[in-house]
Amino acid sequence: MLGTKNVKVIDLISSHEQAELNTLFNAAFVSLNEGVLIYTLQGVIVHANVAALQLFGVQAEMVLGKTYQQFIDELKMHEPECQLPVVGQDKPTCAFKNEPFLAAQQGDTAIQTYAKGEIHVYLTSAPLYDQQGNLIGGYMLLHDISEKHQKECRTLQAFTSLLMLIERLASIPGQEQKTCTEVAEGLSPIHIAGQALADVIAQVVNCRYVDVFALSGPDERQHLLGTGNLTFEQTQRLRSETEQVPLADYVNAENIARLRANEVVLLDLEKQPYVKPHSSFGARYRLVAPMVLHDRLIGLFIIAKMEEEFSCVECAYTEEEIALAKAVAKLTALVIEQVRLLESWATENAKKQALQELNKHYDEFISIASHELRTPLTTIKGNVELALRRLKKFMQQEDSRELQTSLERIQIPLDYALQRSQVQERMISELLDASRIQARKLIIVKKPCNLVEIVRNAVADSRQAAPDRSIQLTLPDEDTLLVEADADRIGQVLLNYLTNALKYSEAHQPVFVTLAKEETCARVSVRDHGPGLTPEAQAQVWKRFYRVPGVEVQYGSGTGLGLGLFICREIIESHEGQVGVYSQPGECSTFWFTLPLAML
Repeated sequence: MLGTKNVKVIDLISSHEQAELNTLFNAAFVSLNEGVLIYTLQGVIVHANVAALQLFGVQAEMVLGKTYQQFIDELKMHEPECQLPVVGQDKPTCAFKNEPFLAAQQGDTAIQTYAKGEIHVYLTSAPLYDQQGNLIGGYMLLHDISEKHQKECRTLQAFTSLLMLIERLASIPGQEQKTCTEVAEGLSPIHIAGQALADVIAQVVNCRYVDVFALSGPDERQHLLGTGNLTFEQTQRLRSETEQVPLADYVNAENIARLRANEVVLLDLEKQPYVKPHSSFGARYRLVAPMVLHDRLIGLFIIAKMEEEFSCVECAYTEEEIALAKAVAKLTALVIEQVRLLESWATENAKKQALQELNKHYDEFISIASHELRTPLTTIKGNVELALRRLKKFMQQEDSRELQTSLERIQIPLDYALQRSQVQERMISELLDASRIQARKLIIVKKPCNLVEIVRNAVADSRQAAPDRSIQLTLPDEDTLLVEADADRIGQVLLNYLTNALKYSEAHQPVFVTLAKEETCARVSVRDHGPGLTPEAQAQVWKRFYRVPGVEVQYGSGTGLGLGLFICREIIESHEGQVGVYSQPGECSTFWFTLPLAML
């Protein structure tokens, strides 16, 4: 294989050896799996191996004799990550962005080929020298990475769907939070949850439709919870066909055993039809993912696809889609169990045993969901940040105003995606902290630290995050107030106070932060210009998942899980401090906390 180092053409002693070497070189050149183009100083292509011709889908006469720039223009190569040599017009030299073309360049790019459409290649462009070190031409080495690129895109799509999923999970209401429309339609929380999950997957997976079923009883009777991409009439038809019908009436015993063993089942309805007739809505293939909880099959997650798009059922579903279906089925099982426990808790009037069971499974769900979603979220955030850096770098180099405008339009959704990923990252961190608090595993590392410095740094961070807002800071005369504390956790508390104060105050209103020394403790307070809180809300606001009803966000994002103040209280109380709020409806609110001063 041609490498990335400079290549020299060596004069050999014997003409016989020269001919033999040429034969060996030609044989190796022809047998390479990577496409290779060799061109002269003037950029004229003089050699193209079989792999290159097959990669582009062309005959040799369509390549040889053309300049590589003409050929690339015909193929509509995208802007490559590496810079290609530019052939000079007034003298037989190669230039490289006004610099000598001396070393190999490498990078990814996309090419529109005649045979395969758009493909992605890893391109190496390098100069060729003779034995005396004179530049005599160059070569291009093209390695097809389309399959790898497609896999990365599918993986990113799966991660994005998980990000959307956690947003929907956070918004699934309990019985007491149902909308008027949901009440009028008689929808229970478990149906609302099933429909929300079906909608998410239908948006991110290319499929005909999605079904979510719950199973109950020893004979596993079906209950349709939600559908995606089906009309209202089709959903009603499916519900009438399947409601209270045993699973065995549709799926054979062998596949039921696989589902109970927590295996995903792929079905081709033409080769393996349902046990009894059942509407297919024009889709031949099925991916059936089991929802298993406590070794019991409690539901099914189904993705249907059409035979017109795929030659076989195994081709219809990618590895990423199967992995995504498994993850979603696992999370859906936890959601179904959570909602069932919520309904049971409401029915039994919050009996102690039901409440303990609810908390146990709900905390289990939070812990599993948070851990499983943090890694893909980090990947998504990293990819978006990388794309933004590349876009901004290109915009700085580009002089065309029209293209600048187009790139700015691309930057807006990328900025929004980054902002949303940061919000989701904060939500996942809150979920993990809440789970650790419930399990009594929240780690607090105390050591002597300066509370003045902690407060000053938190205010600086908030000013940087909201540069258009006014945050006024009042500090004591002393430069140092020593406390035995976990500085990061105390900073987390103050940042949460500041975030809420900015969120619920109008943009032109300032926020006031005060640090004061009292007899044996230090007091930190944050005063806003928000709508104020009722006495009832003041008593509830420190509880887990509580969000004050009827309070509108005035600034920034309204996304929240109602965990921030709950976590703040736990952190401060673990430091032997206190939290509190002074507020009246229609007036400002002041949230405060105290910490004992360190003994000198």
